Amino acid sequence: MKILVVEDERLISLVLSRMIQGLGHSILACVPSAAGAIEALEGGKADLVLMDIRLEGDLDGIEAARILKERWAIPLVFTSAYTDPETLARAGATGPLGFLPKPISESGLKALLDGFSA
Repeated sequence: MKILVVEDERLISLVLSRMIQGLGHSILACVPSAAGAIEALEGGKADLVLMDIRLEGDLDGIEAARILKERWAIPLVFTSAYTDPETLARAGATGPLGFLPKPISESGLKALLDGFSA
């Protein structure tokens, strides 16, 4: 699978991309903002988007997810340390494939990716 990682924390983005590659998948891009995600998808195709909720710029990951789903209908999984009921309800309204709470474990990521690609 080719995966777009949308994550504003550079270290988390690097660790996540290494885990994805270690599991045999490729990275379309690692971007810190909704604008970066849109630009990456305009330049290439992703099979899955891993989207943080807190991002650089004016749009958060939930608003970005709505835009990406409208334009490309790409399956999306939220990744966030924010798991309060309000955030989960807002995120859930976008129809994500799933939600990976941070810190993300390699086993949790593997289970998600294996389930998606099955």
